[in-house]
Amino acid sequence: MEELTEQLRQARDEAFCIFWGDYVIHPVVPGTEGAEDAFLPGKPCAEHYEAIYAAKKSILEKSGFEAEIEVICREYEAIAEYISKRMFEQGAYAAAKLLHADNK
Repeated sequence: MEELTEQLRQARDEAFCIFWGDYVIHPVVPGTEGAEDAFLPGKPCAEHYEAIYAAKKSILEKSGFEAEIEVICREYEAIAEYISKRMFEQGAYAAAKLLHADNK
């Protein structure tokens, strides 16, 4: 698979930050139009996050393993970021291949 262009890499990174809720902005990098925070109230990720938070709170009240729980959460976030960026790259690669095939 080919390396992403700098423009696609910027779009990938910006889209991830928007979806992940790192910041709420109007997308500025071309290709991220329509991206929105997936953790906004009423969105599926917000509901999942609330369930995770409630479970974490319950575990902490019973056991006090705060550091271990934080490691688990951070590592799952790192996995989610890696997978989402790889999916973006694979989609960009597939789109380029399809475009190239259509132009023959």
